[in-house]
Amino acid sequence: MMPAPLSRKMARLALPTAAILTLALAPVAGLAKTPAEAWQDLQDMAEDADVSVVAASERTTGDGLIVSGIAYTSELEDEATLTGTVDEIRFTDAGDGTVTVTMSETLPFSVAGTDLEGRAFNVSLTLAAPDFVYTVGDLEGGGTDATYAGPEITLTMDSVTEDGEVMDVGASMSMTEIGGAFSMSDDEPMETVSEITAAAFAFDLAGTDPDTGGEFDFAVSIEDIASNSTTVGGSPFAIYGDLGALIEDGFGTDGEGSVGPVAIAISVNEAPDIFDLAITMDGGRGTATLNDARIEYDVEYSGVAFTASGSQIPFPQVTGSLGSSSTVFEVPSTPSDEMAPMSLVVGLRDLVLGEEIWSLFDPTSALPRDPLTLVMDLSGQMRLLTDLFEEEIFFESQPPVEVDTLNINELVLSMVGAELTGSGAFTFDNEAESGPFGEGIPPIDGTVNLTLIGAQTLLDTLVTMGLVSGDQAMMARMMTGMLAVPGEGPDTLLSEITVQPDGTILANGAPLPF
Repeated sequence: MMPAPLSRKMARLALPTAAILTLALAPVAGLAKTPAEAWQDLQDMAEDADVSVVAASERTTGDGLIVSGIAYTSELEDEATLTGTVDEIRFTDAGDGTVTVTMSETLPFSVAGTDLEGRAFNVSLTLAAPDFVYTVGDLEGGGTDATYAGPEITLTMDSVTEDGEVMDVGASMSMTEIGGAFSMSDDEPMETVSEITAAAFAFDLAGTDPDTGGEFDFAVSIEDIASNSTTVGGSPFAIYGDLGALIEDGFGTDGEGSVGPVAIAISVNEAPDIFDLAITMDGGRGTATLNDARIEYDVEYSGVAFTASGSQIPFPQVTGSLGSSSTVFEVPSTPSDEMAPMSLVVGLRDLVLGEEIWSLFDPTSALPRDPLTLVMDLSGQMRLLTDLFEEEIFFESQPPVEVDTLNINELVLSMVGAELTGSGAFTFDNEAESGPFGEGIPPIDGTVNLTLIGAQTLLDTLVTMGLVSGDQAMMARMMTGMLAVPGEGPDTLLSEITVQPDGTILANGAPLPF
Protein backbone atom coordinates (compact mmCIF):
# COMPACT_ATOMS: atom_id res chain seq x y z
CA MET A 1 0.00 0.00 0.00
CA MET A 2 0.96 3.64 -0.37
CA PRO A 3 2.91 5.07 2.62
CA ALA A 4 0.91 7.29 5.01
CA PRO A 5 3.12 10.37 4.53
CA LEU A 6 2.59 10.14 0.79
CA SER A 7 -1.18 9.88 1.22
CA ARG A 8 -1.18 13.05 3.32
CA LYS A 9 0.87 14.89 0.69
CA MET A 10 -1.62 13.86 -2.00
CA ALA A 11 -4.50 15.15 0.13
CA ARG A 12 -2.70 18.48 0.62
CA LEU A 13 -2.08 18.85 -3.10
CA ALA A 14 -5.81 18.47 -3.76
CA LEU A 15 -6.59 21.72 -1.91
CA PRO A 16 -5.20 24.21 -4.45
CA THR A 17 -6.72 22.27 -7.32
CA ALA A 18 -10.24 22.75 -6.00
CA ALA A 19 -9.70 26.39 -5.11
CA ILE A 20 -8.19 27.51 -8.42
CA LEU A 21 -10.79 25.70 -10.49
CA THR A 22 -13.48 27.42 -8.45
CA LEU A 23 -11.99 30.83 -9.25
CA ALA A 24 -11.40 29.98 -12.91
CA LEU A 25 -15.02 29.00 -13.42
CA ALA A 26 -16.35 31.92 -11.38
CA PRO A 27 -17.00 34.10 -14.45
CA VAL A 28 -19.69 31.63 -15.46
CA ALA A 29 -21.86 32.58 -12.54
CA GLY A 30 -23.82 35.66 -11.64
CA LEU A 31 -22.88 37.82 -14.65
CA ALA A 32 -25.21 40.39 -16.23
CA LYS A 33 -25.44 41.42 -19.87
CA THR A 34 -23.12 44.46 -19.82
CA PRO A 35 -19.33 44.16 -19.55
CA ALA A 36 -19.15 46.45 -16.49
CA GLU A 37 -21.82 44.46 -14.67
CA ALA A 38 -20.05 41.26 -15.65
CA TRP A 39 -16.81 42.38 -14.02
CA GLN A 40 -18.60 43.56 -10.87
CA ASP A 41 -20.51 40.32 -10.52
CA LEU A 42 -17.30 38.32 -10.97
CA GLN A 43 -15.86 40.22 -8.01
CA ASP A 44 -19.03 39.55 -6.00
CA MET A 45 -18.77 35.86 -6.78
CA ALA A 46 -15.14 35.79 -5.68
CA GLU A 47 -16.13 37.51 -2.43
CA ASP A 48 -18.78 34.84 -1.81
CA ALA A 49 -16.01 32.26 -2.18
CA ASP A 50 -13.78 34.16 0.30
CA VAL A 51 -11.35 35.10 -2.47
CA SER A 52 -9.85 38.62 -2.37
CA VAL A 53 -9.45 40.09 -5.89
CA VAL A 54 -7.51 43.26 -6.88
CA ALA A 55 -6.99 44.52 -10.43
CA ALA A 56 -4.18 46.83 -11.56
CA SER A 57 -6.23 48.49 -14.33
CA GLU A 58 -9.58 48.57 -16.10
CA ARG A 59 -9.84 49.85 -19.67
CA THR A 60 -13.06 50.44 -21.60
CA THR A 61 -13.02 49.60 -25.32
CA GLY A 62 -15.52 50.16 -28.08
CA ASP A 63 -17.30 46.89 -27.42
CA GLY A 64 -16.34 45.99 -23.88
CA LEU A 65 -13.99 46.08 -20.91
CA ILE A 66 -10.43 44.79 -20.42
CA VAL A 67 -9.28 44.13 -16.85
CA SER A 68 -5.53 43.61 -16.42
CA GLY A 69 -3.07 42.69 -13.71
CA ILE A 70 -5.50 40.75 -11.52
CA ALA A 71 -4.17 39.33 -8.25
CA TYR A 72 -6.19 37.13 -5.93
CA THR A 73 -5.70 35.61 -2.47
CA SER A 74 -7.65 33.05 -0.49
CA GLU A 75 -7.09 31.66 2.99
CA LEU A 76 -7.48 27.87 2.95
CA GLU A 77 -7.88 25.47 5.83
CA ASP A 78 -4.94 24.41 8.02
CA GLU A 79 -3.22 27.81 7.79
CA ALA A 80 -2.55 27.62 4.06
CA THR A 81 -2.79 30.57 1.66
CA LEU A 82 -3.51 30.52 -2.06
CA THR A 83 -2.25 33.38 -4.23
CA GLY A 84 -2.33 33.82 -7.98
CA THR A 85 -2.50 36.19 -10.92
CA VAL A 86 -4.47 36.58 -14.14
CA ASP A 87 -2.86 38.79 -16.77
CA GLU A 88 -6.09 39.77 -18.46
CA ILE A 89 -9.85 39.17 -18.59
CA ARG A 90 -11.88 40.53 -21.52
CA PHE A 91 -15.60 41.24 -21.27
CA THR A 92 -16.99 41.79 -24.78
CA ASP A 93 -20.50 42.91 -25.67
CA ALA A 94 -21.64 40.43 -28.33
CA GLY A 95 -24.35 42.80 -29.56
CA ASP A 96 -27.18 40.34 -28.95
CA GLY A 97 -27.77 40.93 -25.25
CA THR A 98 -24.97 38.64 -24.15
CA VAL A 99 -21.40 39.15 -22.95
CA THR A 100 -18.48 36.99 -24.02
CA VAL A 101 -15.83 36.45 -21.37
CA THR A 102 -12.30 35.27 -22.18
CA MET A 103 -9.13 35.32 -20.12
CA SER A 104 -5.42 34.67 -20.35
CA GLU A 105 -4.65 31.15 -21.43
CA THR A 106 -2.40 30.44 -18.45
CA LEU A 107 -3.06 31.25 -14.79
CA PRO A 108 -0.12 30.69 -12.42
CA PHE A 109 -0.80 30.37 -8.69
CA SER A 110 0.75 28.95 -5.56
CA VAL A 111 -0.23 27.55 -2.18
CA ALA A 112 1.94 28.08 0.90
CA GLY A 113 1.49 26.98 4.49
CA THR A 114 2.48 24.42 7.10
CA ASP A 115 1.82 20.70 6.74
CA LEU A 116 0.62 18.26 9.39
CA GLU A 117 4.19 17.68 10.60
CA GLY A 118 4.81 21.41 11.10
CA ARG A 119 7.00 21.81 8.02
CA ALA A 120 6.65 24.86 5.76
CA PHE A 121 5.67 24.07 2.18
CA ASN A 122 5.10 25.91 -1.08
CA VAL A 123 3.38 24.46 -4.16
CA SER A 124 3.54 26.29 -7.50
CA LEU A 125 0.99 25.38 -10.18
CA THR A 126 -0.27 26.56 -13.55
CA LEU A 127 -3.82 26.34 -14.85
CA ALA A 128 -4.11 26.48 -18.65
CA ALA A 129 -7.43 26.98 -20.46
CA PRO A 130 -6.72 27.92 -24.10
CA ASP A 131 -9.68 29.00 -26.25
CA PHE A 132 -12.07 28.78 -23.32
CA VAL A 133 -15.12 31.01 -23.85
CA TYR A 134 -18.01 32.02 -21.58
CA THR A 135 -21.18 33.49 -23.04
CA VAL A 136 -23.43 35.25 -20.53
CA GLY A 137 -26.92 36.72 -20.85
CA ASP A 138 -30.13 37.42 -18.96
CA LEU A 139 -32.23 34.57 -17.59
CA GLU A 140 -35.88 34.63 -18.57
CA GLY A 141 -37.84 35.79 -15.53
CA GLY A 142 -34.85 37.57 -14.02
CA GLY A 143 -31.32 36.42 -13.33
CA THR A 144 -28.32 35.27 -15.30
CA ASP A 145 -27.84 32.51 -17.85
CA ALA A 146 -24.43 31.36 -19.09
CA THR A 147 -22.83 28.71 -21.25
CA TYR A 148 -19.19 27.78 -21.53
CA ALA A 149 -17.00 25.53 -23.67
CA GLY A 150 -13.37 24.79 -24.28
CA PRO A 151 -11.17 22.12 -25.84
CA GLU A 152 -9.11 21.44 -22.70
CA ILE A 153 -8.24 22.57 -19.18
CA THR A 154 -4.96 21.42 -17.68
CA LEU A 155 -3.54 21.91 -14.21
CA THR A 156 0.18 21.29 -13.78
CA MET A 157 2.17 21.24 -10.56
CA ASP A 158 5.39 23.08 -11.42
CA SER A 159 7.30 22.69 -8.16
CA VAL A 160 6.98 21.70 -4.51
CA THR A 161 9.27 22.78 -1.69
CA GLU A 162 9.26 21.65 1.92
CA ASP A 163 11.30 23.60 4.47
CA GLY A 164 13.07 25.15 1.47
CA GLU A 165 14.01 21.79 -0.07
CA VAL A 166 12.78 21.03 -3.59
CA MET A 167 10.77 17.80 -3.64
CA ASP A 168 10.96 15.21 -6.39
CA VAL A 169 7.25 15.15 -7.24
CA GLY A 170 5.15 16.10 -10.24
CA ALA A 171 1.43 16.14 -10.91
CA SER A 172 -0.96 17.04 -13.69
CA MET A 173 -4.70 17.03 -14.22
CA SER A 174 -6.72 17.66 -17.36
CA MET A 175 -10.25 17.70 -18.77
CA THR A 176 -11.02 17.69 -22.49
CA GLU A 177 -13.97 18.74 -24.66
CA ILE A 178 -15.63 20.60 -21.82
CA GLY A 179 -19.08 22.12 -22.13
CA GLY A 180 -21.68 23.31 -19.70
CA ALA A 181 -24.29 25.80 -18.61
CA PHE A 182 -25.07 27.78 -15.50
CA SER A 183 -28.05 29.87 -14.44
CA MET A 184 -28.80 31.89 -11.31
CA SER A 185 -32.25 33.37 -10.69
CA ASP A 186 -33.10 36.63 -8.96
CA ASP A 187 -35.85 34.90 -7.00
CA GLU A 188 -35.95 34.52 -3.23
CA PRO A 189 -34.84 31.93 -2.43
CA MET A 190 -32.32 32.02 -5.25
CA GLU A 191 -32.16 28.98 -7.54
CA THR A 192 -28.91 27.94 -9.17
CA VAL A 193 -28.85 25.34 -11.96
CA SER A 194 -25.64 23.97 -13.47
CA GLU A 195 -24.50 21.22 -15.77
CA ILE A 196 -21.16 20.10 -17.17
CA THR A 197 -19.91 17.48 -19.60
CA ALA A 198 -16.41 16.40 -20.52
CA ALA A 199 -15.05 13.80 -22.87
CA ALA A 200 -12.25 12.76 -20.53
CA PHE A 201 -10.51 13.48 -17.24
CA ALA A 202 -6.94 12.47 -16.38
CA PHE A 203 -4.82 12.81 -13.24
CA ASP A 204 -1.25 11.70 -12.59
CA LEU A 205 0.97 12.07 -9.55
CA ALA A 206 4.52 10.70 -9.52
CA GLY A 207 7.74 11.22 -7.65
CA THR A 208 9.92 10.07 -4.77
CA ASP A 209 8.78 9.82 -1.16
CA PRO A 210 11.34 11.84 0.84
CA ASP A 211 10.73 9.78 3.98
CA THR A 212 11.48 6.39 2.41
CA GLY A 213 13.19 7.09 -0.92
CA GLY A 214 10.55 4.99 -2.62
CA GLU A 215 9.21 5.88 -6.05
CA PHE A 216 5.47 6.15 -6.64
CA ASP A 217 3.07 6.75 -9.51
CA PHE A 218 -0.69 7.22 -9.21
CA ALA A 219 -2.81 7.72 -12.34
CA VAL A 220 -6.56 8.01 -12.98
CA SER A 221 -8.48 8.36 -16.23
CA ILE A 222 -12.24 8.82 -16.64
CA GLU A 223 -14.27 9.08 -19.84
CA ASP A 224 -17.73 10.41 -20.72
CA ILE A 225 -18.34 12.64 -17.70
CA ALA A 226 -21.73 14.31 -17.20
CA SER A 227 -23.36 15.95 -14.20
CA ASN A 228 -26.08 18.45 -13.34
CA SER A 229 -27.39 19.98 -10.14
CA THR A 230 -29.99 22.39 -8.79
CA THR A 231 -29.44 24.43 -5.62
CA VAL A 232 -32.09 26.52 -3.87
CA GLY A 233 -31.19 29.11 -1.25
CA GLY A 234 -27.68 30.46 -0.81
CA SER A 235 -24.83 30.81 -3.28
CA PRO A 236 -23.17 27.87 -5.06
CA PHE A 237 -20.48 28.04 -2.36
CA ALA A 238 -22.97 27.75 0.51
CA ILE A 239 -22.43 24.00 0.80
CA TYR A 240 -18.95 24.70 2.22
CA GLY A 241 -20.44 26.56 5.20
CA ASP A 242 -22.47 25.49 8.24
CA LEU A 243 -24.73 22.95 6.55
CA GLY A 244 -26.96 22.44 9.56
CA ALA A 245 -27.80 26.16 9.79
CA LEU A 246 -28.16 26.49 6.02
CA ILE A 247 -30.60 23.58 5.81
CA GLU A 248 -32.71 25.04 8.60
CA ASP A 249 -32.88 28.26 6.53
CA GLY A 250 -34.24 26.34 3.53
CA PHE A 251 -31.05 25.48 1.65
CA GLY A 252 -31.37 22.45 -0.62
CA THR A 253 -29.49 20.82 -3.46
CA ASP A 254 -29.90 17.79 -5.65
CA GLY A 255 -27.93 16.47 -8.58
CA GLU A 256 -26.97 13.51 -10.66
CA GLY A 257 -23.92 12.41 -12.57
CA SER A 258 -22.46 9.60 -14.62
CA VAL A 259 -19.10 8.43 -15.90
CA GLY A 260 -18.00 5.99 -18.55
CA PRO A 261 -14.89 3.80 -18.47
CA VAL A 262 -12.51 4.41 -15.55
CA ALA A 263 -8.90 3.24 -15.12
CA ILE A 264 -6.75 3.55 -11.99
CA ALA A 265 -3.09 2.55 -11.78
CA ILE A 266 -0.92 2.60 -8.65
CA SER A 267 2.76 1.71 -8.59
CA VAL A 268 5.09 1.85 -5.58
CA ASN A 269 8.76 0.85 -5.65
CA GLU A 270 10.51 0.91 -2.28
CA ALA A 271 13.29 -1.56 -2.98
CA PRO A 272 13.25 -4.40 -2.30
CA ASP A 273 9.46 -4.05 -1.96
CA ILE A 274 7.34 -3.27 -5.00
CA PHE A 275 3.59 -3.08 -5.51
CA ASP A 276 1.39 -2.55 -8.59
CA LEU A 277 -2.39 -2.29 -8.74
CA ALA A 278 -4.60 -1.74 -11.79
CA ILE A 279 -8.36 -1.18 -11.52
CA THR A 280 -10.81 -0.71 -14.38
CA MET A 281 -14.54 0.00 -14.41
CA ASP A 282 -17.11 0.08 -17.20
CA GLY A 283 -18.96 3.02 -15.72
CA GLY A 284 -20.99 4.44 -12.90
CA ARG A 285 -23.84 6.76 -12.04
CA GLY A 286 -25.21 8.47 -8.96
CA THR A 287 -27.77 10.87 -7.53
CA ALA A 288 -27.73 12.90 -4.33
CA THR A 289 -30.26 15.10 -2.54
CA LEU A 290 -29.82 17.30 0.52
CA ASN A 291 -32.58 19.55 1.88
CA ASP A 292 -34.42 20.42 5.08
CA ALA A 293 -36.23 17.07 5.04
CA ARG A 294 -34.04 14.38 3.50
CA ILE A 295 -30.55 13.17 2.74
CA GLU A 296 -30.63 10.76 -0.19
CA TYR A 297 -27.70 9.02 -1.88
CA ASP A 298 -27.79 6.48 -4.70
CA VAL A 299 -24.57 5.32 -6.38
CA GLU A 300 -23.81 2.32 -8.59
CA TYR A 301 -20.66 1.08 -10.34
CA SER A 302 -20.48 -1.74 -12.87
CA GLY A 303 -17.89 -3.90 -14.56
CA VAL A 304 -15.08 -3.55 -12.02
CA ALA A 305 -11.89 -5.56 -12.48
CA PHE A 306 -8.51 -5.48 -10.73
CA THR A 307 -5.02 -6.92 -11.06
CA ALA A 308 -2.42 -6.69 -8.29
CA SER A 309 1.18 -7.82 -8.08
CA GLY A 310 4.13 -7.20 -5.81
CA SER A 311 6.97 -8.56 -3.78
CA GLN A 312 4.66 -9.37 -0.83
CA ILE A 313 2.18 -11.30 -3.03
CA PRO A 314 3.06 -15.01 -3.47
CA PHE A 315 1.87 -15.09 -7.09
CA PRO A 316 2.86 -13.37 -10.31
CA GLN A 317 -0.44 -11.50 -9.95
CA VAL A 318 -3.82 -11.56 -8.23
CA THR A 319 -6.98 -10.87 -10.25
CA GLY A 320 -10.65 -10.35 -9.55
CA SER A 321 -13.81 -8.73 -10.85
CA LEU A 322 -17.12 -7.38 -9.59
CA GLY A 323 -20.27 -7.28 -11.69
CA SER A 324 -21.73 -4.31 -9.87
CA SER A 325 -21.64 -2.41 -6.60
CA SER A 326 -24.53 -0.27 -5.38
CA THR A 327 -25.29 1.81 -2.31
CA VAL A 328 -28.55 3.58 -1.54
CA PHE A 329 -29.50 5.35 1.67
CA GLU A 330 -32.19 7.77 2.72
CA VAL A 331 -32.45 9.41 6.16
CA PRO A 332 -33.99 12.58 7.60
CA SER A 333 -31.64 15.57 7.64
CA THR A 334 -32.88 17.55 10.64
CA PRO A 335 -33.94 16.68 14.21
CA SER A 336 -37.67 16.19 14.66
CA ASP A 337 -40.29 14.78 17.03
CA GLU A 338 -41.89 12.94 14.11
CA MET A 339 -40.75 9.67 12.58
CA ALA A 340 -39.62 9.74 8.94
CA PRO A 341 -38.82 7.06 6.32
CA MET A 342 -35.32 5.63 6.14
CA SER A 343 -33.69 3.09 3.85
CA LEU A 344 -30.35 1.41 3.30
CA VAL A 345 -29.56 -0.83 0.34
CA VAL A 346 -26.13 -2.35 -0.21
CA GLY A 347 -25.34 -4.68 -3.09
CA LEU A 348 -22.21 -6.52 -4.20
CA ARG A 349 -23.04 -8.70 -7.17
CA ASP A 350 -20.92 -11.29 -8.94
CA LEU A 351 -17.63 -10.88 -7.08
CA VAL A 352 -15.12 -13.25 -8.68
CA LEU A 353 -11.59 -13.99 -7.46
CA GLY A 354 -8.88 -15.33 -9.72
CA GLU A 355 -7.80 -18.95 -9.65
CA GLU A 356 -4.53 -17.97 -7.97
CA ILE A 357 -6.50 -17.14 -4.80
CA TRP A 358 -8.61 -20.29 -4.95
CA SER A 359 -5.52 -22.47 -5.37
CA LEU A 360 -4.27 -21.43 -1.93
CA PHE A 361 -6.92 -23.50 -0.15
CA ASP A 362 -8.66 -25.48 -2.92
CA PRO A 363 -6.11 -26.66 -5.50
CA THR A 364 -8.35 -29.56 -6.64
CA SER A 365 -11.38 -27.32 -7.34
CA ALA A 366 -13.57 -29.17 -4.85
CA LEU A 367 -15.53 -25.98 -4.15
CA PRO A 368 -17.77 -24.41 -6.80
CA ARG A 369 -16.31 -21.24 -8.23
CA ASP A 370 -19.64 -19.43 -8.02
CA PRO A 371 -19.44 -15.64 -7.83
CA LEU A 372 -20.18 -14.07 -4.45
CA THR A 373 -23.31 -11.93 -4.21
CA LEU A 374 -24.35 -9.94 -1.15
CA VAL A 375 -27.56 -7.89 -1.08
CA MET A 376 -29.07 -6.17 1.97
CA ASP A 377 -32.22 -4.07 1.58
CA LEU A 378 -33.45 -2.33 4.75
CA SER A 379 -36.19 0.24 5.32
CA GLY A 380 -38.16 1.64 8.21
CA GLN A 381 -39.06 4.67 10.28
CA MET A 382 -36.67 6.76 12.36
CA ARG A 383 -36.18 10.21 13.79
CA LEU A 384 -33.05 12.27 14.19
CA LEU A 385 -32.24 13.38 17.75
CA THR A 386 -29.44 15.86 17.01
CA ASP A 387 -27.82 17.83 14.18
CA LEU A 388 -25.93 15.38 11.94
CA PHE A 389 -23.53 18.14 10.87
CA GLU A 390 -22.25 18.97 14.36
CA GLU A 391 -18.78 17.59 15.14
CA GLU A 392 -19.87 16.80 18.73
CA ILE A 393 -22.10 14.04 17.40
CA PHE A 394 -19.06 11.76 17.09
CA PHE A 395 -18.29 12.06 20.80
CA GLU A 396 -21.77 11.40 22.16
CA SER A 397 -22.29 8.18 24.12
CA GLN A 398 -25.90 7.80 22.93
CA PRO A 399 -26.82 7.15 19.28
CA PRO A 400 -28.01 10.27 17.40
CA VAL A 401 -31.07 8.46 15.98
CA GLU A 402 -34.15 6.69 17.29
CA VAL A 403 -35.46 3.79 15.17
CA ASP A 404 -39.17 2.94 15.36
CA THR A 405 -39.46 0.17 12.75
CA LEU A 406 -36.91 -1.81 10.73
CA ASN A 407 -37.88 -3.93 7.73
CA ILE A 408 -35.54 -6.46 6.15
CA ASN A 409 -36.95 -6.38 2.63
CA GLU A 410 -34.28 -8.60 1.15
CA LEU A 411 -31.20 -10.42 2.38
CA VAL A 412 -29.09 -12.49 -0.01
CA LEU A 413 -25.69 -14.07 0.56
CA SER A 414 -24.62 -16.49 -2.16
CA MET A 415 -21.18 -18.14 -2.52
CA VAL A 416 -19.41 -21.48 -3.10
CA GLY A 417 -22.65 -23.31 -3.91
CA ALA A 418 -24.64 -22.14 -0.86
CA GLU A 419 -27.23 -19.38 -0.58
CA LEU A 420 -28.81 -17.63 2.40
CA THR A 421 -31.94 -15.51 1.84
CA GLY A 422 -34.22 -13.79 4.28
CA SER A 423 -36.79 -11.12 5.09
CA GLY A 424 -38.43 -9.78 8.23
CA ALA A 425 -39.67 -6.82 10.25
CA PHE A 426 -39.04 -5.43 13.75
CA THR A 427 -40.49 -2.67 15.92
CA PHE A 428 -38.76 -0.85 18.78
CA ASP A 429 -40.52 0.46 21.89
CA ASN A 430 -38.72 3.75 22.39
CA GLU A 431 -41.16 4.79 25.12
CA ALA A 432 -39.78 2.14 27.48
CA GLU A 433 -37.13 3.33 29.94
CA SER A 434 -34.97 0.26 29.32
CA GLY A 435 -35.05 -3.05 27.49
CA PRO A 436 -33.96 -6.62 28.26
CA PHE A 437 -30.83 -6.33 26.12
CA GLY A 438 -29.19 -3.54 28.12
CA GLU A 439 -29.06 0.23 28.38
CA GLY A 440 -29.63 2.12 25.16
CA ILE A 441 -31.40 -0.81 23.45
CA PRO A 442 -35.22 -0.54 23.57
CA PRO A 443 -37.50 -3.62 23.69
CA ILE A 444 -37.67 -5.32 20.28
CA ASP A 445 -40.62 -7.15 18.74
CA GLY A 446 -40.39 -8.87 15.35
CA THR A 447 -39.54 -11.86 13.20
CA VAL A 448 -37.05 -12.71 10.47
CA ASN A 449 -37.48 -15.70 8.15
CA LEU A 450 -34.33 -17.29 6.72
CA THR A 451 -33.75 -19.92 4.04
CA LEU A 452 -30.39 -21.68 3.66
CA ILE A 453 -29.76 -23.86 0.61
CA GLY A 454 -26.67 -26.00 0.02
CA ALA A 455 -25.13 -25.59 3.48
CA GLN A 456 -24.91 -29.31 4.31
CA THR A 457 -23.27 -30.11 0.97
CA LEU A 458 -20.79 -27.28 1.52
CA LEU A 459 -20.02 -28.55 5.02
CA ASP A 460 -19.36 -32.08 3.71
CA THR A 461 -16.99 -30.68 1.09
CA LEU A 462 -15.08 -28.66 3.69
CA VAL A 463 -14.66 -31.79 5.84
CA THR A 464 -13.37 -33.75 2.82
CA MET A 465 -10.90 -30.97 2.06
CA GLY A 466 -9.66 -31.01 5.67
CA LEU A 467 -10.61 -27.38 6.24
CA VAL A 468 -13.20 -28.39 8.85
CA SER A 469 -12.78 -31.27 11.31
CA GLY A 470 -15.43 -33.89 11.95
CA ASP A 471 -16.07 -32.54 15.46
CA GLN A 472 -16.51 -29.02 14.13
CA ALA A 473 -18.94 -30.28 11.48
CA MET A 474 -20.95 -32.13 14.13
CA MET A 475 -21.15 -28.99 16.26
CA ALA A 476 -22.33 -26.98 13.25
CA ARG A 477 -25.06 -29.52 12.49
CA MET A 478 -26.20 -29.46 16.13
CA MET A 479 -26.51 -25.68 15.98
CA THR A 480 -28.49 -25.76 12.72
CA GLY A 481 -30.74 -28.42 14.28
CA MET A 482 -31.54 -26.00 17.09
CA LEU A 483 -32.13 -23.01 14.80
CA ALA A 484 -33.60 -24.53 11.61
CA VAL A 485 -35.97 -27.15 10.24
CA PRO A 486 -35.76 -29.01 6.90
CA GLY A 487 -37.44 -27.34 3.93
CA GLU A 488 -39.20 -28.92 0.96
CA GLY A 489 -36.24 -28.90 -1.42
CA PRO A 490 -33.03 -30.90 -1.13
CA ASP A 491 -30.43 -29.55 1.32
CA THR A 492 -32.78 -26.75 2.38
CA LEU A 493 -33.09 -25.35 5.90
CA LEU A 494 -35.75 -22.94 7.15
CA SER A 495 -35.55 -20.77 10.24
CA GLU A 496 -38.04 -18.36 11.77
CA ILE A 497 -36.35 -16.25 14.44
CA THR A 498 -38.67 -14.18 16.64
CA VAL A 499 -37.61 -11.58 19.19
CA GLN A 500 -40.20 -10.72 21.87
CA PRO A 501 -40.35 -7.50 23.93
CA ASP A 502 -39.41 -9.37 27.13
CA GLY A 503 -36.17 -10.55 25.56
CA THR A 504 -37.30 -14.08 24.68
CA ILE A 505 -35.90 -15.37 21.39
CA LEU A 506 -37.78 -18.12 19.56
CA ALA A 507 -36.45 -20.34 16.79
CA ASN A 508 -39.34 -21.87 14.84
CA GLY A 509 -41.60 -21.31 17.84
CA ALA A 510 -39.28 -22.87 20.45
CA PRO A 511 -37.39 -20.73 22.99
CA LEU A 512 -33.65 -20.78 22.57
CA PRO A 513 -31.79 -22.18 25.61
CA PHE A 514 -29.90 -18.98 26.39
